[in-house]
Amino acid sequence: MFTLKFFKKKSDDDAQVSSVVSAKSYQKYEQSNGVTMITVYDSPFQTDGVTYNISESEREFIVCYVENASGKTIDTIHAADKPHAVIG
Repeated sequence: MFTLKFFKKKSDDDAQVSSVVSAKSYQKYEQSNGVTMITVYDSPFQTDGVTYNISESEREFIVCYVENASGKTIDTIHAADKPHAVIG
């Protein structure tokens, strides 16, 4: 089981927007346009999942932290080929 924590850039009023989901498996796909797509699944055998985009766009999430069942961060996913800073 994985916990994925998605974060957006802080808004003009300094509010932090985030979303936290649990998944039994996930897939990461880095596109050449700088967008990284993360699809989460309820089962390792499932083919239909929910996809989240990571990019530098104001409307998208900019980073995702992936934790294992023990709560340890095992992956940090940023927009492909973009410089980044730690958030959270």
